[in-house]
Amino acid sequence: MFRWPDGKEWRLAALIFLVFAIASSSFGLASGLFSYKLIDDPYALLRTGAIALFIPALFEELLFRGPLIVLAPRFGANTIAALVVGSLALFAIWHPLNASIILTEAQDLFFDWRFLVVAFFLGIATTITAIKTRSVWPGVAIHWVAVMLWKALLDGPTFF
Repeated sequence: MFRWPDGKEWRLAALIFLVFAIASSSFGLASGLFSYKLIDDPYALLRTGAIALFIPALFEELLFRGPLIVLAPRFGANTIAALVVGSLALFAIWHPLNASIILTEAQDLFFDWRFLVVAFFLGIATTITAIKTRSVWPGVAIHWVAVMLWKALLDGPTFF
């Protein structure tokens, strides 16, 4: 799970990220969830970047994709498919649950169906990456870069 991927696996992760970025930004802009706006406080972006590396990127990838990396080699295709669906469902449910209990200031956003669609796209991208690379690191990178681009270029809110 913690092994460092080789160059081919990083290139695959970059391709998966590109597909995710095109799909999510197209949907986000078309639905009004995203709007182009450069962040005006670079220090807030640095602070957010440092925090976002651990929460949500590392924490959520370990929680939702880590078990898939460990369990996938031990099971057949049907069981892996069920694990993937379960992981994606838990990832989608996690956001409103998190906003209800922990990050209450994010309730409006984390209950917004458009945000949940983009989060689902992210979950699909990081799940495919985790299974294909057998490592958590490319998913952490994808998750972190997605959050940072959202915050820096697409008027994403700053909760921390």
